[in-house]
Amino acid sequence: MKDSGLKAVPASGMYIDELRISRVVRYDVGAYNIIPESAFTADGDTLGLYHFDGDSTELYEDASPHKIPLIRVKKETESKSNQ
Repeated sequence: MKDSGLKAVPASGMYIDELRISRVVRYDVGAYNIIPESAFTADGDTLGLYHFDGDSTELYEDASPHKIPLIRVKKETESKSNQ
């Protein structure tokens, strides 16, 4: 990510830069440290595609043809700790 220009967003103790929900398996078993060289693109097997490189922390637009938005729902404990 450092050299790719992509921005990561913190989520539950980890950083998520790109999220693709797909109807097929995209990586081999054991391939857990995949670092994309560029942003994911949608194809015929993409059900949802989200790029976390904007300013939003609540609503993310779907870059796939399905256009299903992803909405961040805060846990009650998280909301109280931010007050």
